[in-house]
Amino acid sequence: MKNYLLVGMVLLIVTSCRINPTKNDNAMKNKNALDSLMANKVIKKDTAALLAFLGEKMYKTIELADSIQLYVVSAADTTKTNDNVFSDLKFSEQTGNLDSLTAKQLKAIVLNPNNFSLSGRVKNCGFVPDMLFRFAKGKDTVNLFLCFYCDTWKFQQEKNIKFDDSDNARSELVKFAKKVFPKNKKVAGLKPKRQIKTENDLITFFGERTWQKIKSCKQANAFLLDAQKKPTNPDSTLGDFAIIAKYGKLKPQQFAEISSIVRNPESYSFDNIVKSCAFVPDIGIEFITEGAPVRLYISYYCDTWVFDDGRKQYTEDCETARSKLVDFAKALFPEDRVIKRLK
Repeated sequence: MKNYLLVGMVLLIVTSCRINPTKNDNAMKNKNALDSLMANKVIKKDTAALLAFLGEKMYKTIELADSIQLYVVSAADTTKTNDNVFSDLKFSEQTGNLDSLTAKQLKAIVLNPNNFSLSGRVKNCGFVPDMLFRFAKGKDTVNLFLCFYCDTWKFQQEKNIKFDDSDNARSELVKFAKKVFPKNKKVAGLKPKRQIKTENDLITFFGERTWQKIKSCKQANAFLLDAQKKPTNPDSTLGDFAIIAKYGKLKPQQFAEISSIVRNPESYSFDNIVKSCAFVPDIGIEFITEGAPVRLYISYYCDTWVFDDGRKQYTEDCETARSKLVDFAKALFPEDRVIKRLK
């Protein structure tokens, strides 16, 4: 895990789930952020959290906007003069000012906190917007760019720019776009939901060799980790991380539980997300396989897991499997103060 330590350990003082809050008050003045961190959870999704994320001016401009216009856009050839170009994007179709009912429906989607991840994640898909929503109230304007390829939206008001996942809003946004642009071919091709994930996605992600090792594994060991603690000897480490408690060999039912999670394609996002939080694993699972073991490190703060087969590391988002992974950790280490606070 050398590459993670180079980046992650720099931020451990602030981001580690095992920090002592009384010694880090200056670094964490926001009590809500601290409570959230200690519970290994992203900030609670409510109106207050969305206000904090967007900023009050941006939020209020969207909420009170009395002029909303929509555009279907694509990358523009900026070497050519074109009146229908904005922010390096070319308009292929646009609406007039939305009527009050349609505007209300759009605001309900855009200002719904549950449609955001608020996780600090950044997708590396090469953000290419398909649509632009322009909200205006007096002289204040907010531009909202939507990329349906990577399900990301970008909010921009002057120098205030915010990116976030729009995965949770995809179905609503696609339905809304088709209502507003019923004859647009680009919009007509949008699908409300992503393609169902299969075992082939796992084979592509891990490679045939590593996937077969995971799939054929019959037993595993579990460990409680503290990435902030400096390992003192090889017997007390898993990879590069210090072991603070050993559960040992998993019982058959426990092994079946973690195997079902790991072998389920829906436990993975497969969307090329790179999260900006430091990777700080809480538990480690060592799958006993032929040859070198396959080790799994799980960070509940980032909802990220890393598989290491001894030759290569495989990093993925495990947010969809969070509840099952939390239950699994609590069953193994019920008395650990960090694990007890997981939600």
